[in-house]
Amino acid sequence: MKFFVSILFILAIFFNVLYLNDGHNWGDDFAQFIINARNIIEGKPYSSGIMFDNIVSCPPGLPLMLAPILKIFGLNFKLLKSLNILCWYGGGFFFCIICY
Repeated sequence: MKFFVSILFILAIFFNVLYLNDGHNWGDDFAQFIINARNIIEGKPYSSGIMFDNIVSCPPGLPLMLAPILKIFGLNFKLLKSLNILCWYGGGFFFCIICY
């Protein structure tokens, strides 16, 4: 059973990486994360340039992880989204280790 689950896990990662594309890069919450990461890089206030009187702001965890990638590679959506795959499947892997 563990072998079958491991194969499915590896296949899921493979297909996610294989079909990774730019996707919708015109906005949404991922754009806010990118703007927050750019603000971190440039030393601006965290939510600068997003909206006026921003009452709710996303926590800095993902923007802090995106900031080095933005600094080194620039705005590369495939690379930025690959970090998301790494985190999701890494979390799933550790969850499976804890549960079994």
